[in-house]
Amino acid sequence: MNAFDNDINKCLFNGWTAYVGKINPRPVLADRVKCKGKGLCYGADNNGIAQYAACYNQKTLIPEFTGHIVYPGIAGGGGREDRFVADTSIGNSN
Repeated sequence: MNAFDNDINKCLFNGWTAYVGKINPRPVLADRVKCKGKGLCYGADNNGIAQYAACYNQKTLIPEFTGHIVYPGIAGGGGREDRFVADTSIGNSN
């Protein structure tokens, strides 16, 4: 099996939307990710789900959008809690 893929929606982000073959009770994204550059997934498991995905700007080779798996309940505080919190600091000049 290849641990890399170019379809970032197929390998990671499709499972993060509101409807994934059935209603997703905890959607993270409103819709599919639109990558204008080059998408690349890393670390796909046996189910084809990647651990990390990025959309690279093809001129600068800098990721413009990334996403990765964070497992809940990791001992020592490495995981996330059950709910996500919106970042209200972006674009806030205060």
